[in-house]
Amino acid sequence: MLLNFAATAVKLAAGLATGAISVIADSLDSLFDGLSNLVGLADCLWPPSRRNADHPYGHRKFETIAALSIAFLLFTTVFQLLEVAWERWNSGIVPR
Repeated sequence: MLLNFAATAVKLAAGLATGAISVIADSLDSLFDGLSNLVGLADCLWPPSRRNADHPYGHRKFETIAALSIAFLLFTTVFQLLEVAWERWNSGIVPR
């Protein structure tokens, strides 16, 4: 998880320095990998809830909400990257 966050910082710095959208996108991918690891770790450390016949995995599990949040962030990121790429394509801007 920590290596994912370190890779995020290095890739983001390189992407911003060069203007390469692909490197920035890769840094965001590393960031979301680290966040997914963080969600998994939080779920492991979260105290177990009571299980019963209707709820075999317990009550109040937040995994689904966390996964949906990360998915929303990924889709938002993809949309933003496509928007920037489209603008560059139409304007003829070449990265430094």
